[in-house]
Amino acid sequence: MEIIKANYFVSKDKFKSIRSPERVVENYEFELYIKGEGYSIIDGVKYPYTPGALVLARPGTKRYSYGAFECFCIHFMPQKDDDIIDVIDKFPLWYKPKNLREIEKIFSNCERRGEFNKNDNMYISGAVLQLVAVLNDMLYPFGENKISKYSRYLGEIVKAKNYIEINYGSKIT
Repeated sequence: MEIIKANYFVSKDKFKSIRSPERVVENYEFELYIKGEGYSIIDGVKYPYTPGALVLARPGTKRYSYGAFECFCIHFMPQKDDDIIDVIDKFPLWYKPKNLREIEKIFSNCERRGEFNKNDNMYISGAVLQLVAVLNDMLYPFGENKISKYSRYLGEIVKAKNYIEINYGSKIT
């Protein structure tokens, strides 16, 4: 996994106006908003960034932000054949976790190591995996989004299982 950056971002320090320039996302971006009000536009859809909101941008999406904000951010790119891509790609682009403590700690620890020597890159890569595991457990508490070579078929398998259970009267598993 390549870590691009892990830091605490203050929009007023980077942008002169409250609207950031539109750009095409080159890697995965997790952002945990700490302060501010506004929104991020990703592929034409508006996602609010109130404190505690987590935004995910995927490679190839177009995005910009509107409003002043502060956030922790981790930008990274997994290897092309990494199973983590299948898991992350099932995550919603916006999520407001009920329990922020663990997620905030992961972001905060990464930000402190944002200097990027070899050990920091390894630490932050591990933290990204931890973040994905924590989010996966929060979003899919019953294990619907498992990491395996069959991950890409999971949605269809769950739909088929649900259809059979509804239409044939007895539970499977």
